[in-house]
Amino acid sequence: MNRIGNHDNVLNDNSLALTVEFARAYGLTVGNQVYVNGQYLGNYDDTAPEHDFRIDIFDPYGVYSQNWGGTLQGRVRIDNRPYP
Repeated sequence: MNRIGNHDNVLNDNSLALTVEFARAYGLTVGNQVYVNGQYLGNYDDTAPEHDFRIDIFDPYGVYSQNWGGTLQGRVRIDNRPYP
């Protein structure tokens, strides 16, 4: 595994890949921290190839199973910083 994102940046344990649609909808740019409902999820370091609203978690150690995943229900706030 080369750990290089599609922006020629090094991926680390906090790296996330977002789809272009997701990043655009929430005003996120590469390098931003990503918070979901005020909780830090990781850093936007790579672009996911799908065309939907997706966050892919970089998993170099195989911690997450292939079937891991889900959707966020109800009111969700996505931001590039925590909020009070």
